Amino acid sequence: MCSGAFNYKEKGKYKVRFSLMDICGNENNTWTTWVEFDSPFEEY
Repeated sequence: MCSGAFNYKEKGKYKVRFSLMDICGNENNTWTTWVEFDSPFEEY
């Protein structure tokens, strides 16, 4: 879960938003709202 296109620090807060695309490559130029999350390495 902590691998792939992103490099996370051991501690930190992140935010992400998305612009959707269908399987044919048609884009929806509307962005979602920001979603905030803690580093996936942090333990609760």
